[in-house]
Amino acid sequence: MPNSDSVEARLAVMRFDYARRLPDAVARIREAWRHVSLGKSPCGLSTIEREAHKLSGSGTAFGFPEVTISARYLESFVATVSPRSPLTAEQSTQISALIDRLEHATKTTPVAGSRNQSKARVARQ
Repeated sequence: MPNSDSVEARLAVMRFDYARRLPDAVARIREAWRHVSLGKSPCGLSTIEREAHKLSGSGTAFGFPEVTISARYLESFVATVSPRSPLTAEQSTQISALIDRLEHATKTTPVAGSRNQSKARVARQ
């Protein structure tokens, strides 16, 4: 079993790497939203939902509980939108605001209290 210092070091590297990748995840969501907004991608909403789902499942584990919460709101809202119907102005405004909220959450400082959840994952690897 690894000692706690090596586990902590591995967790720190994992949190750093996760934080470094967050802007790319938001960029993928923004790009999909841009295509949806322009009417260029009927599958863009499913891309947004899928990317938000990934973040909602991983944020807290890596010390970003606000990413989890924001991504979950975005995922839940997009799931209620029919891809076959045009978006209403209200839906567009809401999705844009939720993406902005998610992006803001990615710029927060990681919460150290989440390390116990991550520690369990590292120990199993």
